[in-house]
Amino acid sequence: MITQKTFNQRTGRFSAMRRTLSTTFSVATLSLATFIALHGTASAAIPQSEKDALIAIYNATKGDQWKTKTNWKTASDPCSAVAPWFGVVCNATGTNVTKLNLQRNNLDGSIPADIANLPELDDIRFTGNKLTGSIPKEIGSLGKLANLYLDQNHLSGSIPTEIGNLGALAILGLGANELTGSIPASIGDLGNATDIFFTINKLSGPIPAEIKTLSKLKHLYIDYNSFTGDLPNMDQQLAQCTAVKGKNDPKTCSAFGFNALTISDPIWAGEIDKYNGYAVSTKTTFASTQTTTPKNFGKTAVGNTTIDLSWDAIEYQDGAGKYVISYQAAGAQAEVVETADKTVNSLQLTGLIPGTEYSIRIHSVSNTPGPILGPKPEDDFTSYTRDTVSLPSAPINVKTTGSKPGTGAGPADSTKSSFTVSNATPTATGTVTLTVIAKDNKGTRLTKGGDTAAFTITPNDSDAATITSVVDHGNGSYTAKVTGKKDVDVTVTATLNGKTVGSQAIRFGKGTPEKAISSGGGSGSTGLGLILLLAATSRLRAFRK
Repeated sequence: MITQKTFNQRTGRFSAMRRTLSTTFSVATLSLATFIALHGTASAAIPQSEKDALIAIYNATKGDQWKTKTNWKTASDPCSAVAPWFGVVCNATGTNVTKLNLQRNNLDGSIPADIANLPELDDIRFTGNKLTGSIPKEIGSLGKLANLYLDQNHLSGSIPTEIGNLGALAILGLGANELTGSIPASIGDLGNATDIFFTINKLSGPIPAEIKTLSKLKHLYIDYNSFTGDLPNMDQQLAQCTAVKGKNDPKTCSAFGFNALTISDPIWAGEIDKYNGYAVSTKTTFASTQTTTPKNFGKTAVGNTTIDLSWDAIEYQDGAGKYVISYQAAGAQAEVVETADKTVNSLQLTGLIPGTEYSIRIHSVSNTPGPILGPKPEDDFTSYTRDTVSLPSAPINVKTTGSKPGTGAGPADSTKSSFTVSNATPTATGTVTLTVIAKDNKGTRLTKGGDTAAFTITPNDSDAATITSVVDHGNGSYTAKVTGKKDVDVTVTATLNGKTVGSQAIRFGKGTPEKAISSGGGSGSTGLGLILLLAATSRLRAFRK
């Protein structure tokens, strides 16, 4: 790590050199022309374009509010031996800026494209500030850049493809931001990369196969994102971390956990846990940290109006989560049901139309809390919630037994009809679908509409929740949507033709990880967020040793 002490030492040596030169000039009584030539070389200023670029960075990040801004804009020469600008390091001749170390200095704003006008930069350290906006694509023109630390900020948008132009780059630190999109294939052009840090973002999509071409790669941290697909075999690359601390140290080489990744290569699957570090000590295998599609999903029994389903619960059980099952008859609207959590491994679909074929899908959802840098500059971390969703499985097609009821089906009977809600514990401002399925006195579902369904909310407070009009789907089903406005418990009562079908409690805000984290009191989610923070911070420190 290039500390301020190191910067001062380098500046001190440069000042001593200049003083020695000046003394030599005086004692030797050199000719005026020779003196001017030598003195001019020693005190040459940086190009105006580089000074303008520094000022642009200062202005774009509210430099007047920086913690330390010594000599910025007040001294004429950023590379001055007498009054150098804080955090700026120049080459030995003082003619070009080579390093910027402004980490944890309360930079607040976006990184301007003008940074490209510092062509000799080989080290940028903006860690732990309040930077927002996207990473400027112009940064890809800094061909000498070896270290790029933009971690622990609020940067958003995608990783620019131009990042692949940084052929000299060894360390790329983009962790603990709010980056979205996929890793660009141009990552494979970083031939000198040894450390890549993408932990705790909102990145998604597959890991590009081009990453396997990085022959010098020793550390790869991509955990706490939403990556999907097959993880390429990088055993050959990551094996190089043995020179650092030992191949079998699980916190040395990499972290792939808390995504939705799979491994198809059996050899790689057997090797990965030698490299894969986990922020949670109880997680010791790759599979125990992935929100994957449940295996062995299928039907176990089929009735006239029901289908029984089962699957293998996924190994990753930490954090809030659920399975979402969608089912749809040809030409009909898709219906969705959710499980209470990720331990559930079976479910019965009810109220189906006899003799009808249904296409059914399942996918997993994990609400994964992860720390990001908060609004204060002093290592204040908050938490956010991100849905990591696996790809839906291929649909299974199941046909109910029996035949459709004809016109002889009896009138709707509220005691046989059913009332369901799509989610009993939504977020504080979540939306829940209410459904009534009309059935006759024999429990046979009606296939025509025309009955009158209604939903009543208690307490009747428009500031707590709102409800839409009821939709008659013309097939015996009636739906409405209720949306919360705050943390509140309500009861919804459904009626059919003026008679009660049933009641359901909905607890808005009771199922949100944010609430559990912010409420404190030693909750499990809060502890996980702290562990993640400590793990991410220790990795960053290790990178800079």
